[in-house]
Amino acid sequence: MNKSGNLQKTIYQIAFWSLFYSLFLRRFWLSTMIPCTETSLIISALVCCVCALPLAVCILYDIYKSCKREGLSRSGIICGAALLVLIILAGFGAISYELLFLALLVIGARSFGTEDILNRYVISCAVCLVIPMILSITGLITNLIYSVEGMSRVAFGYIYPTDFCAHIFFFAMSCLFLKGNKIGIKEVLCLGLFGVFALCICRARNTALCLFFAMLLMCIYVCIRKYREKLLDSKPVKSLGVIAALVAPILAVFMTLSSFFYDYKDSDSILYKLDSLLSRRLLLGRLAFLLYSIKPFGQEIDANGNGGNVDDYLIPDFAYPDLVNIALVGAVVLFAALLALLLIKKSKIPLMIGISSAAIVLCFVLQRMLSTNIVVDESLMTFDERIFNGMYFFLDCSYLSILFESGWVMLLLVLTVYVAVSFRQLSGKEWVRLLVLALVALQCMFEHHLLDLAYCPFFLCLLAKNEECSAVGGVVQDEH
Repeated sequence: MNKSGNLQKTIYQIAFWSLFYSLFLRRFWLSTMIPCTETSLIISALVCCVCALPLAVCILYDIYKSCKREGLSRSGIICGAALLVLIILAGFGAISYELLFLALLVIGARSFGTEDILNRYVISCAVCLVIPMILSITGLITNLIYSVEGMSRVAFGYIYPTDFCAHIFFFAMSCLFLKGNKIGIKEVLCLGLFGVFALCICRARNTALCLFFAMLLMCIYVCIRKYREKLLDSKPVKSLGVIAALVAPILAVFMTLSSFFYDYKDSDSILYKLDSLLSRRLLLGRLAFLLYSIKPFGQEIDANGNGGNVDDYLIPDFAYPDLVNIALVGAVVLFAALLALLLIKKSKIPLMIGISSAAIVLCFVLQRMLSTNIVVDESLMTFDERIFNGMYFFLDCSYLSILFESGWVMLLLVLTVYVAVSFRQLSGKEWVRLLVLALVALQCMFEHHLLDLAYCPFFLCLLAKNEECSAVGGVVQDEH
């Protein structure tokens, strides 16, 4: 490659990773209690815009150059047309600019490898996960602790315990995706430990169930691979693989129809009983159908989430006993150690996280002097009362959130992309990666993070190159 080609490649890489990190850090920041002002939010949005412009130019030039050299390709035409349409729609306000940034990254990833993208995500997520925890333990930022019927739910410097646990879930799924079919018992046990942490410390029931379910599926896969490897090529397994690839649209249709036909007055119906298990997702979806119409490119939703109005539920002058302080610090140390175990590549990152976990122990000394724990008593009013009193309205289900906020066109596009990524793993016999995508689709039935880069990086796998497939029976090279 000549100097001009090297320069173009370097500029392309700088543009892509600049937008990747700026959008990732902005979205991650908004999920924490690290203070942010309106001015800082505007500045972070402008940084994303500045990084997005050169990437858009690089993508269009790259598509033009490849078409000129190799002729018009179907993927090039689709990518170029999609990018131009999205830019026009964002200009008219039909879609948000953050969706445009995500689309730019999806298209721009065609020049990068899946492993490279997810490795960077895993390392960035590990570092960003630990920082708010350290800041909250040392009292430098607020540590919200939600109290429900005498049980504590610790947020560890994040806006809500479920948001914190969602970061853990997607971090674990990204690690599994990178390991692929090479996973072993260590990864299975780590999933179980993550699930116990999410359930016992944060009381994030839905995320904990997804982690335990992931542990069960991965355990079954490891056993089949070890004792009945030929079973992986059987027709029943392939049929189950097709179903797994279609989990996202199946759940999207289920949640949409269930919410539409839900009757909150009929306490004897199956949907009512199911809604209690889904933490009132169907009730909130039904309210969305009553309050808003479904539009092609979405609308602004007046949401009030993060546990409702926190100020109404504060317990002042609350101090945890020393035993609980020690337990919290111990939980953070355990979590940091698990991060070090799950990192994929051998680098100095595990050493850095080990040092961080040791530093957290020293933070216990500062806890007594600097602690800014704030306890939120959610038992003062039931969840249903807060919903019907207009104190809480938030579409936690990703599929309903995209349907109402971004429109049915965007939902169909998202589901199409997700199914395409899933079938790509199925065709390469990447069973673990296929299961990971199915588990993410399941978790997004409870959470709203499907299009949030700080949580879910798997959309970038659509056009990215599979540098190495870890299919059982040998290494398969997939040239994109």
